[in-house]
This record gives sequence, C-alpha cells and structure tokens, in this order.
Amino acid sequence: MMRREGFKQIFKPRAVVGLQVTETSLALVKVINTLKGTEIAETRAVDVDKPENRVDRLRSMFEQPGLKYDLLITSIPSVHGSFRRISVPFRKRRKLDKIIRYQMEPYIPTPIDDVLVDYLPAGPDGSVVAVGLEKKILKHHLELLRNAGLEPDMVLLDEVAVFSLYGASLHGEEGDQAPAAIIHFGEGSVGIQIAYRKAVEFVRILPETENIISAIADTFKIYSLQEESLTPDHIFLMGGYPPEKEITKRIEDITGIQVTVWKPWEGIRTRSENTFQSNPLRFAVPLGAALNVATGTSRSFNFRKEEFSIQSAVDLRRKFGTILVLLFVLAGMLTFHLYQKEHIQIKKYGEIKNRMRSVFLTAFPETKRLVKGQELAQMKQKVAQERTRLAWISENEAGDSILEMLKVITDRMARFPNLYLENLSIDGKEMEIEGNASNFEMVDKLKEAFQKSNSFSAVKLAGAKTTRQEGKVQFHMMLVKK
Repeated sequence: MMRREGFKQIFKPRAVVGLQVTETSLALVKVINTLKGTEIAETRAVDVDKPENRVDRLRSMFEQPGLKYDLLITSIPSVHGSFRRISVPFRKRRKLDKIIRYQMEPYIPTPIDDVLVDYLPAGPDGSVVAVGLEKKILKHHLELLRNAGLEPDMVLLDEVAVFSLYGASLHGEEGDQAPAAIIHFGEGSVGIQIAYRKAVEFVRILPETENIISAIADTFKIYSLQEESLTPDHIFLMGGYPPEKEITKRIEDITGIQVTVWKPWEGIRTRSENTFQSNPLRFAVPLGAALNVATGTSRSFNFRKEEFSIQSAVDLRRKFGTILVLLFVLAGMLTFHLYQKEHIQIKKYGEIKNRMRSVFLTAFPETKRLVKGQELAQMKQKVAQERTRLAWISENEAGDSILEMLKVITDRMARFPNLYLENLSIDGKEMEIEGNASNFEMVDKLKEAFQKSNSFSAVKLAGAKTTRQEGKVQFHMMLVKK
C-alpha cells in the first residue's frame, strides 16, 4: 500500500496553492507533494479594508517574496452558490458529468445556461450533492484575479474546500458507522455539511444571524427527517466562530451531539513549526482548496472544468493542425534531403569513375578499349595478370633478394681486371653468367671466388674457349642459389 501511494505521488502536481478570496480578507496555503506524502510549505494572509484594494493586495501577496507553484486553486464564499441533493439512477462518473447540470435545473431559479454545475462525491444510496454557481459570479472572480496577474487552474466554493479537508484528514474512512457533521463559520454565512464515509450526504448554507444556534438546530432536524437511520455522532467546529466554550456548549445542548473544535492541520506535516501560530483558523479553507487535488481521497471539483474542456478541444484541434503542417514540412525536407543526397552521390560516382579510367590508362597504356561500366573488372583482371607475371619477385623475396645476388656477383667479378659481363639470366634459384676474361687462369679464379661465397650451393663452369680475333677467353658459368 505504501509503495502504491508513493507511486501516485509522482503524478500529482508538486506545488499547489490554495487561495481563499473574500470581501475583507485573503488567505493562501502552499502544499508540496513529496514521495513521503503531502506537507504544508507556506501560509500567507492579509486583511483588506476595502474590496477595491484586493487587486493590489493579491499582487503583493504573490510577488513579495515570489511564490512559485504548479497549480493555483481559488475558493469563492459558499453564500454565492447553490447546493442541492439529487438522486441519480447510476454512479458512473462519465454519465454523471454529462447529465448533472440538467438534473440540477428544476431546483434553481436561474436559467441553467447561466449556471455552472459540478458535484461532490456520490453517496452509497445513489444520491449526489450538486453545486451550482452563476457564470457572472465566476467571471467577476476571474477578472479580479487576472487584474492581479493570476490565472487560477481550478475554482470551487468554501464548503467544497472544507469537504476536501475532511477527506484528507483522519475522517471519512470506510469503516465509519455514523456520519460526521461539520459546521463552518464563514464570512457572512455558516455552512453545515454532513459527511458519511467518503461522500457528502447533506449541505446547507445559513446566513449568519443572531439566532444562528436555532438555525443550526433546525438544520439537524431537517436532516433527521431525511435520514432517520443515520444520525451524526460528532460535530466538528471550524472557522470564525464566537468564543469557543460558549458556542460548543450551546450547540451541544441544542443538538445533543458532541462538539469538537476541529484543527485538521495538526494531522498534516509542516515544514515549519511556526506555520499556524498566528490565527490558524483562517487557513482551513485555502488548505482544503489546495488538498482538492493534492490528496486522492476526494473527487476533484472545478467550476472551470467545462470552460477548460471546450478550450482543450479547440487547443487540440489547433495542435493537430500544427502537427499536420509540421509533418508536411518534415516530409518535404526529407524528400529534398534524399534528392540532394542522391544528386551528390551520382556526381561523386562520376568523378570516381573518370578518375579510375585515368588511372587505368596510365597504368596500362597498352589497353586499347575500355568496356563502359566494366572498368573496375578490367582493372582487376589486368592487375591479376601482372601479379602472375611478376610472381617470381615475391618468390625471391623469401630468400636472398635478386639485388643481393647481383651485389655478390658484382663484388666477386670486380676483383679481377679485364673481366667483363656480357649476359646474366635468372630462373628461380638458377643463374647463368656469360662473359670474357684475359686468360683461363682468371676464369678459374672467378669460379673459385663464387665457390667460396656462402650465397651459392653449386658453381659449374659450363664452357670456356679462346676467341681468334681478340685473343680473349669467353666463358659460360652456372650458379645455384642456396
């Protein structure tokens, strides 16, 4: 379970800011989602003397020092909304998203086209609490924030934020046997909601009057008439209520239910111990707003959902068109690249072909005709023929080279004056020397010099005779290399 929760944390926005905007005050809470869970990073609050000063207050609140976040969720006072409990024949979220606004239409006096509708998590009995907000109120709220340079990603009502806070706390577990009531004293109104397990069963917004305690008691009577089998066993008190001891005792006396002052932030990790030292009650609603998506315990509520869905479709169409254009451009560039590459390759091939013909004719000038397209094959054939013809050079390289043999012969013959070499032939290891000397004695000494050399295994005098005209001795000698 811990591993699955840590995996879910990866896909949540890291920094979420919840902002509550009222006529007289502004409050925000920044939460950070880490692998260990959600923690409260920062809180800010300012009082507003005049409503028209809220723009400047908002701007300074977010700029000094700079507040960085991934998601901004704002809250509107619940007195501007409408809460209705509606029975639906199914619980599939997709179907409910499509028909909820039409199910809400009979219960509100305003034309449904002028109202934005969302809903809180459905209960086990197949009913949901639908929440409506007039579009003009949302428009005014967004204009106020945009004038301050802010663009909220999500907008909800205070009581929705309170339920998110309830869902993120230790309450709302599947094993709860009885509902829990939450009384929220807001600015000019009191919100009462009854939550059972992880769903909202009942919501009522009361104007703040002198007889508010009696109105609270009447609200619980109304709920008991609707749900005879379920009675809240606990009341959580929060917000700007009157003195603690007095209000808790009066509510307990009139309802017969135990009342506890609720401090939900005590169950959430904070980065600083001083985060909630100064009037922590004013941060409950913005904290709940931030936890609307920071926790996985409640359905994400958003009055801008319809607006963003239309905008997303338009953006998707634009992006699709842009992608098509980019694909055509990419295909054109690729085609041009391939054409240019082929042209360059053909040009290089022609240059190489001409160069090869030039080398061929230079190396083998006796070649009279070159077959077009077969130049390389002809060159390979010519090279093979030349290698065969000059194979004896490679064979001689295995032993003493020909130059070495010529050096030995030249060295031995240079010792004798009037000795001339007329012919020299080499066939493998066999060599034949023809020349003339002054006398027979010189021929015998030359043979003896070759025999003493370590380069020859055999030295044979094939013939020697005297010429009549010059009186010299012509000799024919055969040598065999070792």
